[in-house]
Amino acid sequence: MVESTPPRLADHPYALSDAQVQAYRTDGFLVLRQVATAAEIAGFRPLIRAAWETHRLDRRPMALRDTYGRAFTQSVHLGLKDAAIGQFAYAQRFGRIAAQLMGVPAVRMFLDEAFFKEPSAGPTPWHQDQPVWPFAPTQGLTLWIPLMPMGPEMGMLTFARGSQVDGQILAADISDASEEALRAHVAQRGQQTVDVHDLQVGDLSAHNGWTVHRAGANQTDALREVYALHFFADGTRIGDAKHPAQARILKAFGRGLRTGDLAASPFWPLVYSEADAATRP
Repeated sequence: MVESTPPRLADHPYALSDAQVQAYRTDGFLVLRQVATAAEIAGFRPLIRAAWETHRLDRRPMALRDTYGRAFTQSVHLGLKDAAIGQFAYAQRFGRIAAQLMGVPAVRMFLDEAFFKEPSAGPTPWHQDQPVWPFAPTQGLTLWIPLMPMGPEMGMLTFARGSQVDGQILAADISDASEEALRAHVAQRGQQTVDVHDLQVGDLSAHNGWTVHRAGANQTDALREVYALHFFADGTRIGDAKHPAQARILKAFGRGLRTGDLAASPFWPLVYSEADAATRP
């Protein structure tokens, strides 16, 4: 783990209204404004960008990549690799939002990642986040946090409203197959598609792990910088790893865990607990 002087992300709650929570649970997504200040994000942005460059998973020229590789370039588990970034990834403020929206008392982090879309990167196909998670069917949630102001030309999110109620629709990762199958599913179900037109620094979007969504291409000359936090409910258990990606993830990050075991490992730390928060001064 890299040790550096961490910026400060104050541990104060973001006040969610009952209407916001209900909208999230009905629609499967929610945009929240000014969850953090621009100054807070600015303190972490250079650390995250440097870590992305160091640990990025794909360095091939764009022309040599498949659909997944052309959509974005990831750098994962940065909160475990750098203590400073961990102050951001594991902030109580974000964990509390995830727990409240899901309606659970505690959440664990499945994955934190720099989720950058390079200039000329293609669209991100329609997909669901959770089919590759090696857990029994349960609630998951992603917070999508921009590190810079962004609009539609950079590749913003589109959600299929209410699609989370269908649970897992197909066992496919982000791919041409997921694009074709889920586009057809959304059309057949008559689900409204909703574009997120802009996000400012300090804003974020939240979506259910089963919500069908996509993102556009990056049509600018700038690197689109997003940090994504993926949470699941504490108490979740390991499921049958039927998908190859589930088996790979379980082998790498849930070593020794078997079907039915609690999904708890050093790679999936407890981020927020309502009980622990209640005892803090």
